Amino acid sequence: MAWGQWLATLMACWCLVSDLFERRIPNLAVLVLALWVGWLLPFNPLSLVLAILTLLLGLVAYHRGWCGAGDSKLLAVCLYGAGEQWPELLLLMAFSGGLLSLVCLIHSRLRPSPNPTTVPYGVAILWATALTTPLFM
Repeated sequence: MAWGQWLATLMACWCLVSDLFERRIPNLAVLVLALWVGWLLPFNPLSLVLAILTLLLGLVAYHRGWCGAGDSKLLAVCLYGAGEQWPELLLLMAFSGGLLSLVCLIHSRLRPSPNPTTVPYGVAILWATALTTPLFM
């Protein structure tokens, strides 16, 4: 693994751990990951349009309370990094996110809490990214 992949992996791990334990994805980690993806990968206009569209739709979803802003930003960066594999990333993310949501639902039923149950969707995003993006391979 090249040193560029190490940095990307380190930022992804920071996002993952933060999302699991704090339900927050650090802006700094996403920014570093975005800069690194932009530096390492060749420019792809389709990926850029897809990332911008994802970011805009994600921010609308955030304002409606459907998802976190960090999830939207992270997904936009990961989709840009996936390049031509973006459909596979979305499919794997949806599948793993559904399983993760089911696990969170079962957990909330077994251990009720007065706080609402949230799903660390960054985990699903990063898992799908690790399987489809050349940055982590």
